[in-house]
This record gives sequence, structure tokens and C-alpha cells, in this order.
Amino acid sequence: MFSQNWKEITLLQIIQEIRHLFQNYFENRYMAVIIQELPIDFKTLREIRNMVSIVSINEDSITIIRSGISELEQFIHNLRKYLLPSLNERFRVSLFHVSPGERRTDDFILKKFSAFTCPYNICHLENLTGELRSLMSLLHEYSRI
Repeated sequence: MFSQNWKEITLLQIIQEIRHLFQNYFENRYMAVIIQELPIDFKTLREIRNMVSIVSINEDSITIIRSGISELEQFIHNLRKYLLPSLNERFRVSLFHVSPGERRTDDFILKKFSAFTCPYNICHLENLTGELRSLMSLLHEYSRI
């Protein structure tokens, strides 16, 4: 049987990775504005923020993690459904073409980079969420033994 220490460390590491990705990418100034325009429930973002703020594991945090996983899955689904098909239009950039007269400002370059990395970051968030769900299932099985 695994020690409580191992469980906590592993859960906190995955949550920390999700926190880093969520805060640095999905809550950056470009994505935050775009996400607000999507039909994503405010509750989803609140539950995700609650989960990524966890710094220690106890019975209450386990409930928050379970809720956070569910909301992350809904968030990812909504991003795939509403954001990815119109990614370039929402960012107001073309990934392949820059008009001859178009200025390449830092703002434009950051928006273009955010649009370019969006599919990868959604996939990465999905993988981390899957890891967290698997770990929670594993911990649930071991707690019944």
C-alpha cells in the first residue's frame, strides 16, 4: 500500500502542473478575453481556480479535486467545440500570412504565438486532467482495500 505522503506529493505535482498551464496560458490577457466570449459557465472557471489553488490534501480538497476534474473536462470540451474551429478569427491573426503593410508589433506576435500554441495547450491540459482522473481512481481503489 502506498503511503499518504506519496499520494499527496503526486496529486500536488499534477495540480501544480495544471495550475501553471492554466494560469500562464488560459488566463493570460489574450485567452482570458477570448474565453469570456465563449459560452463557458462562470462556475466552470471558478471550480477550476478552486482546484488549482490547492496546496495540501485533505478530505475537503479531495471533493474540490473531483469537482475540478469534471469542470476541466467540460472546459476542454467547450474549447474544442467553440474555440478551435474559429481560432484565427478570434485571435484576429492568420497563422500563415502577414499582409505586406501589416506591422509586426509585440502585441501581434504574442497573439499569433498564443493562437499557434492553443491546440497544443488544450491537448496538454487534457492529458494532465486524464492523469489526475486516473490517479484519483487509483487512490479510490486503494482506499477501499
